[in-house]
Amino acid sequence: QACEALWEDVTDLASSATTVDPILETEQITGRTFVSNQFTGPNALFAYTDDDGETWISASASPPNGGADHQTIGVGPYPSDFNFGITEDYAVYFCSQTLSAGAFFARSDTGGASFRPGVPVRTPQECGTAGGIHGHLQVAPDGTAYLPLRTCTKPDGSSSQAISVSTDAGLTWEVRYIPGTEAAQKDPAVGIASDGTMYACYEAPDHSAHAVVSTDRGVTWSKDYN
Repeated sequence: QACEALWEDVTDLASSATTVDPILETEQITGRTFVSNQFTGPNALFAYTDDDGETWISASASPPNGGADHQTIGVGPYPSDFNFGITEDYAVYFCSQTLSAGAFFARSDTGGASFRPGVPVRTPQECGTAGGIHGHLQVAPDGTAYLPLRTCTKPDGSSSQAISVSTDAGLTWEVRYIPGTEAAQKDPAVGIASDGTMYACYEAPDHSAHAVVSTDRGVTWSKDYN
């Protein structure tokens, strides 16, 4: 049974200006909690706490080529074969969408204290140049990063929803289309099971909610259900 809950305001004043698209994420092993509010253009107010909001440390997740809004934070392990002398146990990922060039991704190897320059998670050849709004980034137990995309214009001119996948801690990304989908009004989402199975939820052409499953990082899909 749940006990009576006590809620306290532990807002970080430095990163709590009235902005767009507030987001929060907690790393499940250490308990470090990250908060971000998109301010203006690529400027994201960003901070993290190790003591449930008693104290906050301000950081910067605003690469010069970052996005305008709709940011997302993801945390998770590095891929097992990723070895660049990094001492952190987990990576912190930050993505935000741009109005004309899709979405940009940045990775922190310092627990969220600083971020590398942003890189695009989709190319015009894969998705066109419009429709940058995306869902929330998730990291699988094996370190694979997934970012669901609401709309892509495929090379043949048709539209599709997709998942952008990175198996090298965000150095490169590959767009994998979800069969039977079209550009949608609502954001898709992904969830990752402990064995790496990926579940994607998306808005079908008739506006109903669908779920579909992939066991190979989005290369193939099965079990599409309304």
